[in-house]
Parts: sequence; structure tokens; C-alpha cells
Amino acid sequence: MSKLRRLFLLALILGVCSLTLNVEKPIEAQSEFLTVNASTLNVRSGPSTDHSIVTVVHNGDILSLIKRDTSWSYVQLLNGKKGWVSNVYLKEMTPLLDGKAQASTSPAIPHDSLSGKTIIIDPGHGGDDRGTTGKFGTYEKTLNLNTALLLKQTLESHGAHVILTRTSDKTVTLKERVALANRNEADLFVSLHYNSHKNPSINGLITYYYESPSAAHTIHKGIVKNSPLKDGKTRFGDYFVLRENEHPSILLELGFLSNGKEEETITSSDFQRKIASFISEGLAAYFY
Repeated sequence: MSKLRRLFLLALILGVCSLTLNVEKPIEAQSEFLTVNASTLNVRSGPSTDHSIVTVVHNGDILSLIKRDTSWSYVQLLNGKKGWVSNVYLKEMTPLLDGKAQASTSPAIPHDSLSGKTIIIDPGHGGDDRGTTGKFGTYEKTLNLNTALLLKQTLESHGAHVILTRTSDKTVTLKERVALANRNEADLFVSLHYNSHKNPSINGLITYYYESPSAAHTIHKGIVKNSPLKDGKTRFGDYFVLRENEHPSILLELGFLSNGKEEETITSSDFQRKIASFISEGLAAYFY
């Protein structure tokens, strides 16, 4: 075999190995969410007050950061609209790590039960798939990701090893989501969603399972004992990410975007921070 051909084959082998390593490497978080820290804030078409007003946001509204300069940030609202806002009136969304979200009078489960557990968090939809759209225009895919990022920080603060199926607004197939759980020998797979119904009065929080009813019941109980949402109970769900999963798995529907009142509740920064804490409480109870 000629020297040139040997070098070519070596380069090809190294390229395949590199590709394999890239596929297996966990995705690092890329997205950042901010919240409005003013009674009202103008969203403008450019990074100065000379530019026109696109829309107005209010105290506690959640914004997805696209890019930031010294004085202004380019953001996307939960309804997909984009624009520039002044950095002076923004603050980072941070999880509740000190138990302040606890509303129940029952004793809290020790969160050290999460230490060392591999948990896959799956923010549903993404990319071209918006999921459902709320009565006031909220994109489910964006809210799913915000909840997932807060939950990741909360679980990691208690020693869990957390992997997200997506960390930005990208398309990830259902097969890829399940494969990530199976490849990493997950102790638990949690898919996050927000619900919709043709009847706008329907509301509440529902936990679905396929082959993990005990996980669903325990985790659901830990969430709803603190949540302000109606208890929609645990239910069997023939969903791909549950059915094809080799590991314990649940799918959470964290409220109805089709219900205007509930949409206002679940899109608030206060609820988002608290629901991440409530889910963490449910997961701690499951592993306890």
C-alpha cells in the first residue's frame, strides 16, 4: 500500500472517530433567560431610544436572550416577537435553591437523594415545532426550555448529573431524545410540556407514564402538594418518548396555555422558578 493511501485511510479513520466523539458528547447549555424588572418596558426595533417601539413588556415577563451589548439586549418574547430592551431593567432568572418555594406544611424530602443521579430533562418541541400556542401567543417550545434550564440548575445544585435533550431553539427528533436517555443509562427521563385543549376552561397539571406508574405517582404528588395549579392526576400516556424508553420516564404537562388565566400564571417568572423547585421536590421524593 502506498504511503499516500495509508495517510488517506488514517485521516478517514480519525475523522470517523472524531464524528463519533462529537455525537456522544453532552450538549452544553447555550440559552439564557431574563426577566423584566420594571413596571413596563419598551421593546424597540434597535438598540437605542431613537428606534421605534415594537411592543411593551411588563414586570416579571420572561425574555430569551439572543445577544447583548454594553447597554442593550436583543431578546425574544415568549410569543416569538423580537426586539431590543435596555439592560438597566433586566435581571437574570435564577432558580430557588433555598427552599423558599416550599408551600406545604409537610416535611421536605432531603434533596441529597438526588446526588449522583443521571437525569435527562427533555424540553418538548423546538425548532420548527412550536408545540401549542397560548391564548395570548406564548410558544410552548420556548416555555419548555425556560423551565428545563431552571430545573437543570436546581437539580445540579443538589448533586444530580443533568443532561438536556436540547439547550436552544433547535429541532431534536423523538428518537434522538430517547437515544440520549438510553445511551447515558439514565436513572430518570423527564419530558416537559405545557398543555392545550379546545375547551378554554380546562386547566391543571397532569403527569403521564407508560411503564413507570410508581415514578409518576410519587413525583406528581411532590409537585402538586405545592403547586397552585389544579391536580389533573397521573395518567397512562402512549407517547413515543415514554413507550420507547428503556429507563423510568414521565411526561409532565405543567398547565394549559389554552386557558388564558392559567397562561398568565405559568408564564410568570415567579411560577417558572417555583415549578422548577416543585419538580425537584418530586424527584427527590422518588429517589428517597
